[in-house]
Amino acid sequence: MEIFFKGTGENAFVLRPALWYSTRMERIARFEALKAQLEQNPDYSGKITLEEPLARRTTMRVGGNAAFFLEPGDENSLLVALSMLEKAQEPYVLLAGGSNVIISDAGICGTVISMRALRDVSVSPAEPQAGAESAAGAGQQTGAAPHAGAGASGGVVLTAQAGASWARVISLCREKLLSGFEGFAGLPGTVGGALFMNASCFGHAACDNLLSVRYWADGRVHEYTLPPLTDSARNEALQADWGYKRSPFQKPVGACQPPVESHMHSGGSQPHPVNAQQHLPVLLSASFACAALPSDAADEACARLCAQYDETLRARVAKGHFSKPSAGSTFKNNALFGVPAGKLIDDSGLKGLKIGGAQVAPWHGNIIINAGGATASDIRALIQQVQDTVKARTGFLLEPEVLFLGSW
Repeated sequence: MEIFFKGTGENAFVLRPALWYSTRMERIARFEALKAQLEQNPDYSGKITLEEPLARRTTMRVGGNAAFFLEPGDENSLLVALSMLEKAQEPYVLLAGGSNVIISDAGICGTVISMRALRDVSVSPAEPQAGAESAAGAGQQTGAAPHAGAGASGGVVLTAQAGASWARVISLCREKLLSGFEGFAGLPGTVGGALFMNASCFGHAACDNLLSVRYWADGRVHEYTLPPLTDSARNEALQADWGYKRSPFQKPVGACQPPVESHMHSGGSQPHPVNAQQHLPVLLSASFACAALPSDAADEACARLCAQYDETLRARVAKGHFSKPSAGSTFKNNALFGVPAGKLIDDSGLKGLKIGGAQVAPWHGNIIINAGGATASDIRALIQQVQDTVKARTGFLLEPEVLFLGSW
């Protein structure tokens, strides 16, 4: 069975039986035809390859090839590719920073779209628009760039494309002396992935200072907006749409075929029905409110702001996030368990446990690393063993935060 997870960082996917193609040659012929179609389209620019290696494109450094791989060179090329694939009823996987995912050793028998080229980040003055109507929780069709208002009075608006890395965002924040993302220094992955899963770290969530998101769904571009940061309606909107590892972009849009049931367990999670052609929104760009130090700010104030970014990065280094290849935190925390997932794993005596080249990090229970020569199967087997051991000891079933992509 072939499972395609869609999105850049959260538990959402479409599923299609691998037998959709009666033969391997039929599959190759189909992708060659799609490749030729894009190559002949003057509105598309970017990479188009067959059998693209994916291991080097992930932070865990494992996985096979993508049967059909696209890396659009700009947003318009991405929209051209999405239109073509959806018209052809061809499922696809979005891949950006490559964190939080485990790609199977067999690879992905389908289309992978890399978002890496969509990495622009810019800053503009905030221009609140009087009378602007909030559209929290609603998609509005638009072809325009995100507006730079939405209530960041006295500050600035930072706009980033979905494929922009957090390293790129933080670099600009430091250069322009912007606050608002101190907790995201050193975070692997991209803006789109963090918003899709509503990443949270060091007390900050991706949605905290979010103003708007442009996204693709139903064959067109929409805009999602939140009330201004000072609006009393903002908290209600956030509670309705956002939460721990939850965002409004995890809801499928549209359907082309009757539901099918997945009997594939994602690291111990329960099977659930999905649709062969349900399309999730594809995030294009997002705008955030930031506070800017004035150009004549004292050196002391500038140093304090930069020190906050440095401290977050040092904390990540101290936790061993960059010591070995990993996908980041392996399991979600569950408030009902009373303690973090890493503590449950530590107390179960699992730190340092190895299967093949995969290992529970000796320094942190909720990080599984590629200790050298690991395969995706090693990692999945280790995740399953950790789940089984913790459940037998505590009765709690840890839910993976990482996503399993491809044929398992």
